[in-house]
Amino acid sequence: MRTRGAVGQWAIVLVTLTWLTLILGLYYWAHKPLTPPLAAAVGGALLDSAVAFALLTVGAGVGGALLRRLETTWPSPAQAAIVSVALGLPLLSLILLGVGALALTRWSMGSALLILAVLTWRDGLAWLHQVIAWLRTPLPRSPWERFLAVFVIGLAGLALTLAWLPPSEWDALTYHLAGPQQYVQEGRFYAAPHNHFLGFPQVVETLFAAQLALTGRLTGAAVLHWGIGALLLLAVGERAARLGGSATGWLAAAILLSARTVWTEMGVPYVDLLPMLLAVAGLNVVERWDGWQRNMGRPFAAAYTNRRDAESAEKPSRTLRTSLRPLRLCGEILPGNSDSLPGLRLAALLGALAGFGLGTKYSVLWLVLAFGVVVLWRGRAGGWRAALSHGTAYALTAFIVFLPWLVRNALWYHNPLYPFVFDAAEMDSIRQDWYSQPGSGLIYGDDAWQLPLLPLAATVLGLEEAGTYGADIGPLFLALIPLLALARGRLSEPERAWLRLAGLWAALILAAWWLSAAFGSYINLQTRLVLYLFGPLAIAAALTLRALWMLPPRPIHLGFVVRALVALALALTAVLALRLWGERRVPLYFSGEEGYERAYLEHALGWHYATMRKLDTLPAGVTVRFLWEPRYLYCDGERLRCVPDSLMDGWYYARRAVGDGSPAAIAAQWQAAGADYLLVYEFGRTFEQEHAALYDPADWTAWGQFVAGHLQEVWRTGNPDDVQYILYGWRAP
Repeated sequence: MRTRGAVGQWAIVLVTLTWLTLILGLYYWAHKPLTPPLAAAVGGALLDSAVAFALLTVGAGVGGALLRRLETTWPSPAQAAIVSVALGLPLLSLILLGVGALALTRWSMGSALLILAVLTWRDGLAWLHQVIAWLRTPLPRSPWERFLAVFVIGLAGLALTLAWLPPSEWDALTYHLAGPQQYVQEGRFYAAPHNHFLGFPQVVETLFAAQLALTGRLTGAAVLHWGIGALLLLAVGERAARLGGSATGWLAAAILLSARTVWTEMGVPYVDLLPMLLAVAGLNVVERWDGWQRNMGRPFAAAYTNRRDAESAEKPSRTLRTSLRPLRLCGEILPGNSDSLPGLRLAALLGALAGFGLGTKYSVLWLVLAFGVVVLWRGRAGGWRAALSHGTAYALTAFIVFLPWLVRNALWYHNPLYPFVFDAAEMDSIRQDWYSQPGSGLIYGDDAWQLPLLPLAATVLGLEEAGTYGADIGPLFLALIPLLALARGRLSEPERAWLRLAGLWAALILAAWWLSAAFGSYINLQTRLVLYLFGPLAIAAALTLRALWMLPPRPIHLGFVVRALVALALALTAVLALRLWGERRVPLYFSGEEGYERAYLEHALGWHYATMRKLDTLPAGVTVRFLWEPRYLYCDGERLRCVPDSLMDGWYYARRAVGDGSPAAIAAQWQAAGADYLLVYEFGRTFEQEHAALYDPADWTAWGQFVAGHLQEVWRTGNPDDVQYILYGWRAP
């Protein structure tokens, strides 16, 4: 009986499952929810996310292994994990640069990452445990904190969906991704011609190239940048929370995201978020160094020495002894050099973070100098000999980690600081002046009135990738931070100490920015160039609101009123983010329709993408020289040779550097250089003709003669009354 009952039960199970499978299968066969294009889009997004996370994990493992050998302790596992990534990711980039100089392929990059993952598995596992801890953190219970948490998580989630989209941003199409794509097509890192931007240090772009070599997908770079941005939010929130509590942490992250430029950067393949992360991590290192200085000569030093002696029973490796030798040499000038080694290690660690920042963008120079001043100034407590010793360790390490980019440029372009300072490769004095335009700072023009009001002008007049400042930093930094003077005394001593440190550091950078914006080039006005300021400033703004909240509630609870206004600003920021998200038409990419990627790019790039696709009709192997168009990512570099006008100075330069500058001389030189066609971005040419003061009227007269006498139109794109591009061939003699 039991057997019959069991057989009956199994029969019921079998019939039920068969029936459900049959009906569900037939229904979804006729009503397909997941089409092959949708599967490709979603699967690609998941692949990009997995590869980005793998790069972050390997970077964290490399950084964690180095920190463990430096015997550096941190107040919390979260801070240790953040500093590990901040240190390890640029170091991973340098390793991949060395490997990629020999072979930049899927196998070379994959093998390098696998070997590093195996060698640092213990530290990589510690990083994964911390990631799990972050993911398991519940939402806060108080309404204010929950509002802030929803805002931060929601905007970060929106940015991630934007990061999954194909790249369409100007700088990505010009160099952030165009360069890595050239490297991968070549199979190695090399001196790619005709693009001065590729002479910039490329810590992040090297990681983009590795990701592209692994997957062949242009969409993965922005996801990696989003991951760096997520770590930045965690770093800012973690430090603010340890200072002022959980609400202050969430508020600091929310204020940082209220800057539209920061939120936008999390969804695009740019590089600015890594220097921002390095800045926050660097201040954490300075705090650890301050703590070490306070404990010099106290039981801490003896405890450290005893622990070091106990651990030295296991003989350190030759690599570790070699890496610490410069620090020991610096320590010999200090009395009690055995106790000075921890401080030198921290100074060297700070130097590495600063040097890696400079290896990301030249404009991080102000951060490097500011940290150097902080090391000297705060190190004076141990005497100026000690300060100089720590300053030497800082500067030497910063120089060493930046050195590979100097060597690369010296070998590739015969100028270690290419494309600046010296005439080399394709950057001579004519192009140096065109690019930098010395004497174009604020003080020389009609906008000099903005100089004493620079923070206000940058806040109010700053527009995302437009206008004088080229960035939208939101209203909350300027609205809150000046109010700190009214309630600073309400904060605890650790909070005030942190504000003194961050204030000194930020003031130095702001002063350098002010001077360069006033007396240097117009380029220096861009707020994006000092975006690394805003992580610490977000913490300062959050502490300001905390201080205002602690003011007496009578006759009016000022903290409550300010909190309400901040909540309103964040709500408006969320509305703006949703509107921008809608304009990007994310559902179009994930529509599940055939040709979804092309449809999205035609929407995002308009006539530019259509023109790039029309170039595909040209014979294979021809050379197309672009004029007034630096973007070339979507030109099929495997079929065509596309020569971008990276400085948008092609005609200006030719008029001054090619023979006598006549149309005939220019035509002869360009044909001799192999140009089969000229693609003229008519919109850009018209804009330059109307706005670029460096051109002479004779330049435009000569352009008309050049077109009439030497060129023959092949086709044009755009509307009849709004021509965008014209493709020219050479007129027969």
